[in-house]
Amino acid sequence: MNTTTKILIDELIEQGHPEKVENVIYHALKDYAANNKQTWPGTIASCITQRIEDEQAQNVPVLMNEDRIKILFE
Repeated sequence: MNTTTKILIDELIEQGHPEKVENVIYHALKDYAANNKQTWPGTIASCITQRIEDEQAQNVPVLMNEDRIKILFE
């Protein structure tokens, strides 16, 4: 697991900010996707935000690795 992943997971667990960390990440990815449409990183950001929006609309399952995520947050 790289440093970025560790810090993001740590921030998600800690929630030590006035705004929920997951909301900040979502909006940052959404903005990034809109500003970088013709790049792989922009496409990936778009796919991630689309998964979130689809799940919120209850169109698709939210997690591809549900068992592994449960272990992280137990």
